[in-house]
Amino acid sequence: MLRLSSSGSSGCAAKIRAQDLLKILNKKNPDDISLLAPDGEQLSIFKTLYSSIDTISPVTRNAKTFGSIAVSHAFNDLHAIGVRPTDACVSFGLDQTLISNGDAALIIDGVNKTLSEARVRLCNAHTYLSIETFITITLIGIRSTPMKVMEPRNRYALILTKELGAATICHLASLSNNKKLISLSEEMMSRHHQSLLRIFKKYCLSGTTDISGFGLIGHLVALARSEECEVEIDISQIPFFDGISDFSMEIIRNCSAQRNQDDFEDLCSWQNNISDWRKSQLYSAETAGPILCIVSQETMSSFTSLLHKNGFSKCKHIGWIAKNGKPNVILQ
Repeated sequence: MLRLSSSGSSGCAAKIRAQDLLKILNKKNPDDISLLAPDGEQLSIFKTLYSSIDTISPVTRNAKTFGSIAVSHAFNDLHAIGVRPTDACVSFGLDQTLISNGDAALIIDGVNKTLSEARVRLCNAHTYLSIETFITITLIGIRSTPMKVMEPRNRYALILTKELGAATICHLASLSNNKKLISLSEEMMSRHHQSLLRIFKKYCLSGTTDISGFGLIGHLVALARSEECEVEIDISQIPFFDGISDFSMEIIRNCSAQRNQDDFEDLCSWQNNISDWRKSQLYSAETAGPILCIVSQETMSSFTSLLHKNGFSKCKHIGWIAKNGKPNVILQ
């Protein structure tokens, strides 16, 4: 059975914190945080091809499911920009115990099965011995048309495709062996957005992004800075994973939530008090989490209706974004 990392560093929470990353890159201007926004980028040789790379550690003790979640998590970077993944390279960091007990084979099986189901070709794979378990996936994908861009001063809707908190719940449920919650959270994290690609291409604008290691607020701050936009979020509309409010604050408050709050809280404006557990989850890292979609006001209803019909029943309109040259995130 897989060994979980320490609380707060499982899944995408293993990402280096934002301020440390900017320091490594020798970036000192507050606006440099915009560099954290893009995850999928065009290749220089063919403008229709895009690439992304992602690494996660176990968020569940189920080896095969972990492999599947790793792929779903990697897909998000390209799905968010309407890119269909076509090819993958995978690197596995494994310890000797996983190799001996068969979990390494199950992890690889989970990766291969999910790639195959999505019709993504595994080009190459690489392994190395490690005291911690990691999966790194590089994807190449294709999008033949450019994304639509936001017009200055227009107001656009922000739609969250899935609930927040599945990664937190899965980690806590694995520690307490709550099999029902483990199953529900694994299913949520394994559900990727491949079925929504055509919808994303038709409706979503540039700036649409997946929510991962920097949490919802961290990604909102990076989005606001990179697109020079003002973002307004209605916290009461944000969907959370069922049952997360039942856990004590001492357990929910993980390392990723604390570091992201330290890094991003001064860069946004809070207009209302909210419960501690909600605030923690707004900062907490997400693994194979939701995609934050930017769509026009005119198409918002059609977009959310299509997401509901495709199995994303908890998607919600959570706020507005306007390209007005005044980067800010307002939470109310």
